[in-house]
Amino acid sequence: MLKGLGKTLAVLMLTLTLGVMVTYASGKMQVKIGERVDLFAETQNPSATLKWIVKKGTEILSTQTTRNFTFMFPAQGEYTVNLTATAGKTVENTTVSVLAGDLYANVPSEGGEGTVGPVGNGTPLRITLETLPQETPEKTVHLLGDSGKVGFNLEKSTGEILEYRIDRNIFLDSDGNGVSDDDIDNANDNSYLNGQTWQADYKSGESPNIVAEATLVDKSGRKAKEQVQIVFDPLDTTGDPIAVLDVSPVPDPQDSMVHLYNDPHKVTFYARKSKGKILEYRIDKDILTDSDGNGNKADDIDNLNDPSFKTGDVWETEYPKSEFPASNQIIAQLTVVGEGGKGSRVQKGLMFGSKPIPPGASLADQGGVRLSSDKDFVVKGDPITFTVLGLALAPDQYTFAWDFNGDGKAEQETEGVNTIQNIYDAAGVYTVKVNITDKQGNTAEKDLEIVVKDTIVTKADFSFTVDGNTVQFKDLSTVSINLSDKNLSYQWSFGDTDPAGYESQRSQIGLSDPVYTYSKSGTYIVTLMVTDSDKVTDSKSAEVEIAQDLAQPGVTTPAEATPAQPAQTAPVSGGSLVLKILKVILYLILIIVALLILAIGGILAVLKAKHPSLTFEELVDELKNKILSLIGAHDFEGPSPEALPRMPTSSPRPHAPEPSSSDASEASAPQVTEPAWAKKKDIIEGEVEPSTGPGSDEKKDDNSTKPRPVNEQGPTPDWLKNVK
Repeated sequence: MLKGLGKTLAVLMLTLTLGVMVTYASGKMQVKIGERVDLFAETQNPSATLKWIVKKGTEILSTQTTRNFTFMFPAQGEYTVNLTATAGKTVENTTVSVLAGDLYANVPSEGGEGTVGPVGNGTPLRITLETLPQETPEKTVHLLGDSGKVGFNLEKSTGEILEYRIDRNIFLDSDGNGVSDDDIDNANDNSYLNGQTWQADYKSGESPNIVAEATLVDKSGRKAKEQVQIVFDPLDTTGDPIAVLDVSPVPDPQDSMVHLYNDPHKVTFYARKSKGKILEYRIDKDILTDSDGNGNKADDIDNLNDPSFKTGDVWETEYPKSEFPASNQIIAQLTVVGEGGKGSRVQKGLMFGSKPIPPGASLADQGGVRLSSDKDFVVKGDPITFTVLGLALAPDQYTFAWDFNGDGKAEQETEGVNTIQNIYDAAGVYTVKVNITDKQGNTAEKDLEIVVKDTIVTKADFSFTVDGNTVQFKDLSTVSINLSDKNLSYQWSFGDTDPAGYESQRSQIGLSDPVYTYSKSGTYIVTLMVTDSDKVTDSKSAEVEIAQDLAQPGVTTPAEATPAQPAQTAPVSGGSLVLKILKVILYLILIIVALLILAIGGILAVLKAKHPSLTFEELVDELKNKILSLIGAHDFEGPSPEALPRMPTSSPRPHAPEPSSSDASEASAPQVTEPAWAKKKDIIEGEVEPSTGPGSDEKKDDNSTKPRPVNEQGPTPDWLKNVK
């Protein structure tokens, strides 16, 4: 059990692997000067060896080997108590930080009031912590009710400050790493770098004692600290409403104005100290501005959608300098509304101006003053601009002496001008220094290291070859000889206005040697931009000429090459010529076929006009015979179909049976009139018989030695009548 003269502290039980149970304050504990502290370790291993060491910085003040540890801290400061437990080859350690003194607050020293701790040589750190709700002279912040927010502001602190750290409760391990004295709860907020207001939520009973700690850290690693204790008081909800408004930054006691200088500047309001039974806490950030745009400046409620509208808790807003010029006054107003329409209001004035300088602080104490440049490095022969930033007053209140090579001699001096330009004629690393002097004779020196590189720098270059509509690009870029990383990143712009073609070839944009195909003829401006590992960029552009559209084959014309390459001519595509010939042949064949179809159709139409009784098949046969006869394929051996008598189409010729006695009874039946030649008996396949039908006077074909088939729908030709 850890004791500090009856004071209850947060306790953590740690079981070591060697069986020793050590009880100690978690991370940090606070004691008064001369106060006795009792610590002890509970162990289940009687053979374990325990050793306690008390140190202030690197100085060892006490060592003890008993299970119980007792010590009185003699002076203001920060101490460490380390316990080592050893059992055989197993060794375990644990440490607790002890802050001795009255909340470790604003310790007077040679640096003047407000300087925390001995800071040695150099600019002292002066910490100025403002809280909302405002802390009391006893360094206590009172929250009303069981929970609430506290705003911490360190903007008015001075010195060469690199970090503004806030630990919301030194008795809790908020980052879960097992050590509570290294928490930086605002590490992910801008306040960590600029000291502006940061808010923390608190609940009653989260730990037996709640102490917040603010720490400044300068570039030399020196620190300044201040602590405040968080306590909870009952909320007064009796009586008529009375408005009370706290603001951070805290108003200047000389003019009661809140002075703003950042752009934009964060301001926090706290209305929960208002008394009475209050239903609404209405805040208008500026009664002279119509923030809701309804034409009425008097009815703005800027915190309407924030919980503070009902609770009066911390509410944060911003004031952009461009909207509130320094010549205009800003008036913020709190209106509290209770039951029955009762209410109360209070106002606070704000204005933009220069950053206030704490009384007694010299120019060197202004931690925001720094020297900057417009480039991370510069190439010899190129200009670079240096600027002094963070001045509390206007530049015309200072004189600047500039040393560009760090040899201690000022090459140039400017009065009232905090920016200057210089050109280096040799490569190297230079320490630039500026000595600043204000009207009161206070001085400060700021420095900056700058790298000057040789003139051989990264240059973009490329060549290309055109083949039809496709262009092959080749990277010829060079990389600065000063770089160890010679890799380049590429960004191509092909000048193509065809969205479809561009989207389908997006993968080529970042390649060193891309291939790009254009769908349309024309002249395209192609640009290559390269970036090296130092983020130096360079670009080059060239015109690429495409002779024809992608859908029209042909011969391309020479493309304009880069100065380093001769003009390139695209070769004639052999495949395109063959395709052209095949297309011409196909067109000729189609024309011939069309003419033949028209000719055949015309002949058939003429035949049909001459012989309307012929069917389409008969017309085709007639046309075939005429064609064969014209080309001499064979001699025409019979009469044309039109020379043959035809049966009426409505009464086809019946088959003629041989006479029979059995048919006598049918002789009297009506008979179809037939030509004489049709009255003969049927010709049996393979036989022939003379006929007296039409055409009997036709000359016989002497070359015919075999019978020919007879057309069943026509008479026997004359040339068959005498065939034996």
